[in-house]
Amino acid sequence: MEALTAADLLDAWEQGASVGAHGRALILLGYARPDLPADSLDEVPIAGRDAEILRLRRATFGRRMAAVAPCPACAETLELDLDAATIQPDISADLSPEPIRLSTPRGTVTVRRPTTADLLAAQEVAAAAGSDPMVARRALRDRLVVRGVASAGVVEEETPAETLDPSDLDAAIAAAIEAAEPALDLRLAISCPSCGHAWETTIDVPSFLWIEIVASGQRLADEVAGLAAAYGWREVDVLALTPWRRQLYLDLATG
Repeated sequence: MEALTAADLLDAWEQGASVGAHGRALILLGYARPDLPADSLDEVPIAGRDAEILRLRRATFGRRMAAVAPCPACAETLELDLDAATIQPDISADLSPEPIRLSTPRGTVTVRRPTTADLLAAQEVAAAAGSDPMVARRALRDRLVVRGVASAGVVEEETPAETLDPSDLDAAIAAAIEAAEPALDLRLAISCPSCGHAWETTIDVPSFLWIEIVASGQRLADEVAGLAAAYGWREVDVLALTPWRRQLYLDLATG
């Protein structure tokens, strides 16, 4: 996978500045997989999407992932040093997986892996209802459940998913998400050295990369402005330089 260029970083920053988190994830997926049609990116399952974005992040910024996390018990800020290779081995992401069939206490349910389109649709429904998270969950559930099959009897008969317990369906959907890409382990166990509190968090790959893109974009904008003021160079000329040469000319300009 090719790394984001300096021009790509500024372009991605500009495109994502006016959209929400889901829109930014799709922008990053577009850079990670330029071979995919733009109008199909939102149909890529979330796990596959994040696996591709993590590969893009590794190609651009390397394996090391520096992060901070506040301790929920004592508010101490922990500095974390992660290795992207331990989160995701070098495997091929399954971008068009089949639905999976899962058993619940009241029957069997077939569930699609969630996509960005599903999350956006659920978010829109929830927003119309006053941003109620329960409404969003129900809307997502309605989109992902393919069918319910009764477990009683010799011959299985299809039954409406609404007859299954909502909590069972939520558990099935969570299992579908986890099963979508088992090699992509985004869960992180953390222990606070100050108070000993231990907890588990999940890495949001698109948001992680977006923060790095914003920081890199700001630095690049400063470099372009400085070199343009000193030498009259165009943005395209500045971005074509290697980071080392940009810094060299900035140091010469400031004497």
